[in-house]
Amino acid sequence: MIRNPVIGGAEPPPVLETGTMAQESQSNSNRFSAQEVESLFEAAREQCLPAVWTRAVALSRVQGAVFEESFKNDELHLRVVQNEKAVHPKVTLWVKDGDWFCSCGDRNDPCMHVATAVIALKSDRISTLQELASTTNPQDALSSEARPERSAPAVVLIRYRLIRESDRRLALRRELWRPSAPQQESKRLDRSLVAYIGGIRSGRISSPPIAASEEDLKIDQLIGPSGDPTAPTGAQWRSLLPLLKGLPPGVVRFEDQDVRISTEVKRDSIIVRDAPGGSGYQFEFSNRSIEAEVLAAERFSNGVGLQKDGNLAGLFPVEEVFLTRDERAWLFGPTGRPAIIPLSETERLVNRILPGLRARFDLEIKSARLPERIPEARACLLFRCVEENEKTSSASGSLAVTPVIAYALNSEVLARVEHGGGLDLTNPRRVPVRKDEDEHR
Repeated sequence: MIRNPVIGGAEPPPVLETGTMAQESQSNSNRFSAQEVESLFEAAREQCLPAVWTRAVALSRVQGAVFEESFKNDELHLRVVQNEKAVHPKVTLWVKDGDWFCSCGDRNDPCMHVATAVIALKSDRISTLQELASTTNPQDALSSEARPERSAPAVVLIRYRLIRESDRRLALRRELWRPSAPQQESKRLDRSLVAYIGGIRSGRISSPPIAASEEDLKIDQLIGPSGDPTAPTGAQWRSLLPLLKGLPPGVVRFEDQDVRISTEVKRDSIIVRDAPGGSGYQFEFSNRSIEAEVLAAERFSNGVGLQKDGNLAGLFPVEEVFLTRDERAWLFGPTGRPAIIPLSETERLVNRILPGLRARFDLEIKSARLPERIPEARACLLFRCVEENEKTSSASGSLAVTPVIAYALNSEVLARVEHGGGLDLTNPRRVPVRKDEDEHR
């Protein structure tokens, strides 16, 4: 609903003097038309409360108060810097649609951060980030060809570097980076981010404000108070990768390359085949479930892989594989060839071995002999009656009643549990899924 900007006789919000739209930067003029920017500006000003708009005008005039993180799919992603705040909100503008969103959660719509971003867009006061984030040589940043048309944000940003360690682990190091400094100063963050921000706010540390995002603070919680670099475990990398993926382009680096983050876990594949001659089954270890470019990637012992491709590196999680002694023997065998699993191990293979492998590998069943698993089968108790002749002179006999644990489906008995714990299958093509708790009731 459109709000009236004049409430109870209040003064109307100040009109921003920005000159003509022809004075906008070349990058924004290529992205949006003057009419689109003007329409967004007027819509935001009309719907914004007067007091909120007044504060936004003042904040937009601060150098580096708004800087661009990225632009993709007609979405302009900006960060609004507030010195008194630990987390600096992210604002997304859909200029062509006349829409906006802010991560602050303020009940005012538009909030002060959206209003500040819209004003900065119209007045061409949005600082740049992506050009400097991708620059590794300080002299390149000072050259006339590499210097952006607009200013760099006058804040400290968190940059992340991936470091290869000697023990085949991949470590993560955080750096405090000042894009507005003449030499793009950066230094290692040797404590928790929360402690550093607290030092700045208390006056113990002399530094411009840190433009920390929610992702930065969540990463800080995962890494802990110890100094960087740190080599996360596989489980920690699983939690870190979605957060790193949400950071602006160019903030995560490996050597001299930008890093593209993927959260899809890459797993190896195991193929189950019939052994030659029908004597049993064989496992075949395969990497066909992983794309060809990933096969050439460098895998690290703490659960991630890194694929270098030109000026870009891809970071992705890799399933950490742990094999039992039997699994290793069946996969690789004593001579390096897969061992044969005999037919007598069919029930154990179906109920015990394959479920454990399926949790860590992509299984591909190419066996025509491997029976079907029946998870719907229920454990039940059968009573077997056997006639026995007493060892007496009497010709009369007696009945012996023996309880037997069995598995049945729709009154059809599929298997009986033997004394040794194995299953006696009534149909070798159908194997019930064992339920240990039901058997021990």
